[in-house]
Amino acid sequence: GSPERTVFHSYSGDAEMGEIARDNGWYLSFSGTVSYKGNDGIRESARLVGLDRIMVETDAPYLTPMPYRGRTNAPYMIPYTLTALADVFDLPVAEVARATRRTTRTVYGV
Repeated sequence: GSPERTVFHSYSGDAEMGEIARDNGWYLSFSGTVSYKGNDGIRESARLVGLDRIMVETDAPYLTPMPYRGRTNAPYMIPYTLTALADVFDLPVAEVARATRRTTRTVYGV
């Protein structure tokens, strides 16, 4: 009963939820929390759904990525979130940026 394009905004689930998202073809949108040391479940979820099902966001003014955790978040900090995801996929940041841009355009029709 979920919509055709279901997006988990500021995804904060564990790997089990990541498997459910993958199995249902849902999208996960990651904030700076993907860069936090203890968030292995969030990173594993990204791996599970794959690069073609992830996006990035600021969730400004909250959920600022490392190394600026605790400060006010803003769009100029997106590269830190992309870097954390590039580490997850062992890919260059530019490739992850292109993939998340494609996914965002697909999801939102822009």
